[in-house]
Amino acid sequence: MRLRILSCALWVLVMAACVFGQEAPPPGPWVRTEVSGYANGCTLPKSGKEHSTPQRAANGNWPLPGVSVAASKDIPFGTILELRYEHHSYLMLVEDRGSDITRGRLDIFFATCADARTWGRKWLDVRVRRLPIGGDK
Repeated sequence: MRLRILSCALWVLVMAACVFGQEAPPPGPWVRTEVSGYANGCTLPKSGKEHSTPQRAANGNWPLPGVSVAASKDIPFGTILELRYEHHSYLMLVEDRGSDITRGRLDIFFATCADARTWGRKWLDVRVRRLPIGGDK
């Protein structure tokens, strides 16, 4: 419950920064992108047992399920992406990197491996909604 409240509070802060920050340029063009899911412990180590030890994202923050996205190095941390899925748009925050994440691929962070596997791999329309102000890669 506490994590859910924290993730909601963070989301409100991110959205407030978008609304009350300096005027944002128009969103970028839609790009068809391969989007998969990941969660802590979803890769099988040599022992064959999955572990669910929480790990921080590459930017040092704790990833938030359904909010955090792993992207390639050409998209800076803090970038807000808009994903279109089943006639709805979702805003995601770039907070992580991945060894398999290259240009044209994204990974959405999920709470459990089961959720990530259920999501699988999909091709979605994605665009940059807002770049970070003074952000780094």
